[in-house]
Amino acid sequence: MPITIVFDGGSWQLRLGRDDGSTEVGDFGTYSVDGAKLVTVSENEGCLGCEVIYRWRLQGDTLDLQLMQGSGGQEAAEIEALHTEYSYMRVDGA
Repeated sequence: MPITIVFDGGSWQLRLGRDDGSTEVGDFGTYSVDGAKLVTVSENEGCLGCEVIYRWRLQGDTLDLQLMQGSGGQEAAEIEALHTEYSYMRVDGA
């Protein structure tokens, strides 16, 4: 399942690819960056206000995310890591 993360002007979306080529928004909210720390706050009613902190690194067109901490409990953190701890390639217009 392809996963796309879109960052745009303080807002983010986690988009999940479907077998038919379409995508659905799996999560969304706001984000901030402080040095190597990326903080996302969910606006999805499934985990409204959940804060997740990542260590991020950008090398060329590759974004690496490593989960540091989450506020939605252990189960939510495990699900978040499953969906987001990857290396992402930059794609314009995603």
